[in-house]
Amino acid sequence: MKKTLLLFVFVSVALMAKAQGNDIIVGEFPDTQTAYVTFKTDQYGNRISNSYSGNVVIPEKSISGYPVTMINHETFEGCINLTSVTIPKTMKFIDYDAFRNSSLTELTIPASVDSISEGAFFGMPSLKKVIFEDGESVLHFACGQQYGGEGQFSFKHQESLEEAYIGRTYTTTWGERGHLDAPLFKMSESIKKVTFGDYVKAVNPDDFIRCYKLETVVFGKGIETIGESAFEHCENLSSINLAEGVKRIEKEAFYECSAATTLSLPQTLEYIGWAAFENCKSISELTIPASVTMIEDEAFLYMEGLKKVTIADGTSDLQMGYGMMYGGEGMFKRQPLEEAYLGRTIVSDAYGLFRSNETLNKVTVGPNVKSLNTREFAYCDKIASITTLAVIPPTCESSTFADIDKNACKLTVPDGTVDAYKAAEGWKEFFNIETGINGILTNATTVIDSYSLNGQRTRQGQRGLIIQRTNNGVQKVVIR
Repeated sequence: MKKTLLLFVFVSVALMAKAQGNDIIVGEFPDTQTAYVTFKTDQYGNRISNSYSGNVVIPEKSISGYPVTMINHETFEGCINLTSVTIPKTMKFIDYDAFRNSSLTELTIPASVDSISEGAFFGMPSLKKVIFEDGESVLHFACGQQYGGEGQFSFKHQESLEEAYIGRTYTTTWGERGHLDAPLFKMSESIKKVTFGDYVKAVNPDDFIRCYKLETVVFGKGIETIGESAFEHCENLSSINLAEGVKRIEKEAFYECSAATTLSLPQTLEYIGWAAFENCKSISELTIPASVTMIEDEAFLYMEGLKKVTIADGTSDLQMGYGMMYGGEGMFKRQPLEEAYLGRTIVSDAYGLFRSNETLNKVTVGPNVKSLNTREFAYCDKIASITTLAVIPPTCESSTFADIDKNACKLTVPDGTVDAYKAAEGWKEFFNIETGINGILTNATTVIDSYSLNGQRTRQGQRGLIIQRTNNGVQKVVIR
């Protein structure tokens, strides 16, 4: 590509002159009526190193009125006294080594730019911030070095880059055959903050892998996919807060983001890949939205700080893999859980997501759960209370609650359903079954009015031992 471009530039140029009012060399392509900026040359036509300094403004048009659409190769290479470069919105292409080894501290790339060739930003030791302006079209990057396969902003290229704004969907696959695929920021040793604009559709695979200093990521509303290993080993990332719109989190996307203390998953999420959050050991609470239909093996393995998990209420089944791919363990066996809310029917080959968890104390089963897996809570011998909001007892087996002390564990069920639970397989083994969950009634039962024990009418929601007059008769309930 380089050889073809060079031939085109230096054979097809019909006019080269200084743009009016600016000390920058502008060349023209009369055949296409476009123009480009390039380096200065001496009287013999040799490139002058360190051609530009200070604040440079690239003009939108040449002397003949042609739009400036290209920054030529090596135009600003080695310009160690360069303060800023303003790129016009007519620009389409930035050629190889265009800013190589220059002294810029900040760079803004307009949305008009279609592609950037290899090594365009190689070795910019002072660059602290790069901005790719918002735009709907896809921006094409070549790799950071022609033969190195490195990203434009990976660790060998910029030593001080701290912040990036990415306002467009971009690809690092170059050419018709898709060669030179190089993650843009992979292994950057300095980047701390990344913001994605709303036009970005996906975070590319491996793009921020091993960016150890990355602390903050702001996700735009247009992102649908977090690519495989996109933020793997980002060990200083403080939180993972995905915007609504994300549908897929691919394999190992946030693997070993060990400093993140919060995880917020959107209501649009459908898929969580293998080991997506493995070793995210500082997260204490996890809520899985009702939109999720599939969670692969080891998605939450070694989340050593997880105390509470909520599988949100939903009507569709949730397919979940193993906690360990080859161990056959439930997804939440190894976490130090204290509390769990199960709001959906789970389909899993693991014979129980929580089986053998040694710390789980409190369980709530949501109103939409139709069945519980074999050994779902088996050998969770620390469970002291189970509350079920399901009017019809979820089908289960005696093994579902195996090894739980059913004499000591308190089972709380909806009003009017005690008899049903006492007759249901698995549930009937609990000795201490209580009622009094306010607002959860069987379809056949309607409360007409309620009274305290001394005969005074009570207000709705009043706590305590209440006498209720229903369409089925009179009953005593405990409102908690």
